[in-house]
This record gives sequence, structure tokens and C-alpha cells, in this order.
Amino acid sequence: MVQEVRDKLLKLVETYGCNVLDYPIRVRNLLNDLCKSRFKKEIYAIFVTLKAGANTKLVDSAKSSSVSTTIAGLIERIQNDYAIEESLSSWSVESICESIGISYQKDSSASFTSIINDIAPQTSTAEAVLENESETTEIQNRETKENEFDIFQETSETPSRNGELRIDFKQTAVNSLSKVRNKRRYLGLAILFLIVAGLILMAILVSSFEGNNTMQNSPSSFQYSYIASALVPKMVFVKEGSFVMGDSMSAGSDNESPGHRVTFTYDYEIGEQEITFEDYGKFCLDRERKEPSDQFWGRGDRPVIYVNWFDAIAYCNWLSEKEGLPKSYDLSGALIDENGRSTLNPSEVAGYRLPTEAEWEYSARGGNKSKSFVYSGSDSIESVGWYDLNTEWRTEETGRKLANELGIYDMSGNVAEWCTDGYAEYLSSSLINPYVADGSMRVIRGGSWYNSADSCRVSSRSYNSPETTFLSYVGFRICRTLF
Repeated sequence: MVQEVRDKLLKLVETYGCNVLDYPIRVRNLLNDLCKSRFKKEIYAIFVTLKAGANTKLVDSAKSSSVSTTIAGLIERIQNDYAIEESLSSWSVESICESIGISYQKDSSASFTSIINDIAPQTSTAEAVLENESETTEIQNRETKENEFDIFQETSETPSRNGELRIDFKQTAVNSLSKVRNKRRYLGLAILFLIVAGLILMAILVSSFEGNNTMQNSPSSFQYSYIASALVPKMVFVKEGSFVMGDSMSAGSDNESPGHRVTFTYDYEIGEQEITFEDYGKFCLDRERKEPSDQFWGRGDRPVIYVNWFDAIAYCNWLSEKEGLPKSYDLSGALIDENGRSTLNPSEVAGYRLPTEAEWEYSARGGNKSKSFVYSGSDSIESVGWYDLNTEWRTEETGRKLANELGIYDMSGNVAEWCTDGYAEYLSSSLINPYVADGSMRVIRGGSWYNSADSCRVSSRSYNSPETTFLSYVGFRICRTLF
């Protein structure tokens, strides 16, 4: 892995103190600046490792002499939750260990040695750099954290040459990780066998369908190779087609113009309703994640809130994995095809994902059944959507208003919805299967209970940082290309 990134991380800790690791977003931004936007994969791996609570967990495990178990657990969680390969997961955890003074060495007995270095945080410098960040609230409590390594010093046995204190933890981290790798290797072989058998069976079925000329261009014709389980929310078929995207009534904001023609050369399906707390709760339970708050409004069939863009695509990758489909996103959030290669064409993505902005608007307008309504399904927002004037300033259960022409609910109002695309201004040129991969912001569509009726129009656009989690009016729905 890239040593330069690890060196920069160590430099950050030397400059700002160990407590800077409690703020993953700030660490990521500082590393991006120091590395001049290079090594994005490695920096993202460190970001999600810190986001998983590696700093606190490693320090606590050192106190209880359970470092090896904690490391193995962190590596496995990062692989599962963020689709990061094992070598990069191990590297990122090792980098965090080294940065906080816990270094493990592979010797002849495969033991584990942890060295705690007393790195004094420079409080004034850190506060100056972080003063405009949301983390400053917790940074102000730095004095209570400056002694976080004192417990280690009290239990040390042998001082090092420079007066620092050393603690030896006789662990078997290498052996533990080896056992985990062996289990995964055997599991991988079993999965490979099942995949090969499935491909053979699929080839036989396809040959049979083609030989009898019974395949029809309809929603059911795309289900011969995959039947969704009860875990998947109800989906609605959307036929390929063409439409004019953007403000066609000269009633919108500047970012809705110019109108431009978009053509889809593939069929897809999109969630009939927004992902609910019940749907998202299954993901959290399986991945041992903390469920987001419901603001005491209720859970169940209400749309999930307080989820950022990365949370939404993590759910999509999890659902794809559960359904035996290829994942749709790599560790950076870019779309990938069924072979794991980056792609700019949504028609090549096999798993569940967020809709592109164009797919979202085409679906909201009613697809090839569109009646050119202002809102999704009607010219009256009252009949199809929840917005600021007809709610008690909270979310409502999904599916309680009228559906649009395709049978899709709540695409105007209730909660706004994350899209796959980065935000960009429109161009006048015609597009085929569009997808915007670049940009620091992600598109949000549909308006919500918090917004006015104007924001709930099918052409209205918004955006926010993909890491924004504090919004009680943003959720998401899922989408999948049909082959």
C-alpha cells in the first residue's frame, strides 16, 4: 500500500494530537489536502476505518488485552460494510494502530506486540484548524482526553531508551487473521462452485427460451435469471424511452434549464415506495449498525431519515449481496459493472442502486405513460404529496397519497431522495443513458414535508454533501437495471 498516506496520517497525529482521529471527515479532508487529491482509495479506506470507530475500539481493546480480536473484527466489518478488499482493510487498520502508538510486529512465534507512544495532543493548534467544523464541540473537551494513555503508563513494566513506557500484549493476531482468511477461502470456493452451477443452469434456460421464441419484451421477461426475495421492497417496471428533462413550463429555477432530450436504451425497475424504517432496519440488524433516529415520529412504514448518501449505497450493496447479485458501487462510490469494473453507463450495472437523476425524473413524470403533470401523478400537490402546508411538519407513512401514472408513490414530497449522480449544471445537448460521476455534491430530488409545493415539482433539483446525515427530510428509494 502507499506509504506516503500513512506517513501523512502520522504527521497529522504529531501535529494535532491523537484526538484528531475522533473526526473522520476532518482527517479525510486534511489527507486529501496533504496528498494533493491523490491516493483516493487509500484515504477513503482510512476514513471508513475511523468512521467504524477504530480509534476508540483499538484504545479500549489495548486496555483489556484484546487487540487481536478487535483488529480482526474491524477488518471484517470494513470489508462487509464498505466493500473494501481484505488487503486494503488490513492496511488501513494497521495505519490507525501505528498512528496511535499500537504497532504489531510479525516474529517467529507469530505473537503480537503493542507499543503505546505518549503523543501529547497540541490542543491550541487543533482547535485553530478545526474551529469551523462541527467537531469543535467535542474538541473543546480535549483536556479530559489528554490523559487517555495514562492507564497504559501505570500498567507498564519496562521503560524504553528514551524514557517512554512499553507494554507488551501477548496476542495471536496473525493466527486469528489467518483463521479468518482460511474460512473465507473455503467459503469463496463454495460460492464459486454455486456460481458456476448457476451459470450453467442459466445458459440452459436461456437456450430453451430462445429456441421456443417465447421471450417477450415485458417486465416478466427479465425475471428468468433472477427472482427477488421477500427482502426486496416492491418494485415498478419502467420501459425504455425518451423524454425532455428539465423545466418545460418555464416555471422553475435556473438550474432546471436548459431542457434537453434524454433517451434510455434499457428497461429498469424502481422502488414503488421510499425505503422505510422497516426495510432499513433489516440492513442495520444484519450489519450490526445503529439504526437512525425517527425523531419520535414513528418507524415501520415511514420513510427512513437521517441517512447520508454513503449509507444509502451501503444498503444497496448489502441488498445486492443478499440477493446474489453483483454489487453496484466500489469503495469510492463509483458505479461498477457485474465484473467489478468502473462504468459510466447505468445499463451495465447489475445490482441494486440509487436511480440516476435522469431515471428519477423519467419515473416521476410517469415514463412512457406520462401525462405531463406538474407533480408526480397530478397537477395538484394535495392529491399526490406531503409538503409543508399539509403535514404536521413530519414524515408520513409511505403510499398514503395517490400514485403516479406508473404506480409509484411519494415522488413528490414526504422525503426528498438521494440520486446516484454528482450534481452538475444542465447542457442543451441530447443524452443517452446519462450519469454524472464527478462532483463533490450528490443530487437530491422530489421535495419533502419540509419544503414548499414548488420544491416538489418533478423538475425541481437540489443537492448536498454525500456525508450529510443530519437531514430529517431526506431518504432514498432503490433502482435496478433489467437485463
